[in-house]
Amino acid sequence: MTGSHVVISYDPAPAAAKVARWRWTLTWRVGYLLVMVVLRIVAEFFKTQPYVDLAIEWLTWTLVASVVLIVYGLIRWWLAAREAKRVGVGPAIAIGREGIYSEKATLAWPELGGVTATNGRLGGSPTLTFTGREGAAVAFPMDYLDTLPATIDSAVRTMSGGRARIDFSRLDD
Repeated sequence: MTGSHVVISYDPAPAAAKVARWRWTLTWRVGYLLVMVVLRIVAEFFKTQPYVDLAIEWLTWTLVASVVLIVYGLIRWWLAAREAKRVGVGPAIAIGREGIYSEKATLAWPELGGVTATNGRLGGSPTLTFTGREGAAVAFPMDYLDTLPATIDSAVRTMSGGRARIDFSRLDD
């Protein structure tokens, strides 16, 4: 809190950690796929032995599953990297007695139509959205802010004099 404002800043560390986690998962899955390919090739040399056909079938399905998991990992890694690029640096929101201030917009309390928290799409961060009565909306990724949602809600309630609060009901959907 600085003076008569509550300043909420971006925290890019969780976004970078998410990208690194998916990169590590993807690396591990590619390594696993390579090991399964080698085992599948080795199994071909022992095809005349009993039960090897069953092992070859199992290895084939494991290869298919590995490829599916790698594609899924690539998509999640790409989404995490895209989300990390959207995380700003420095102050995100300043909540004061007059209203909400950000780089994107300024909304006085009488102009504020609502504050909602919604689930992220495709595994993304939940979003905190300030919507003006005229329809203008300003959204912030809640996972990448340095303040907990309940603290932000308390600040909004206090600074607005009880006129506004965060609607968390959409997080249950």
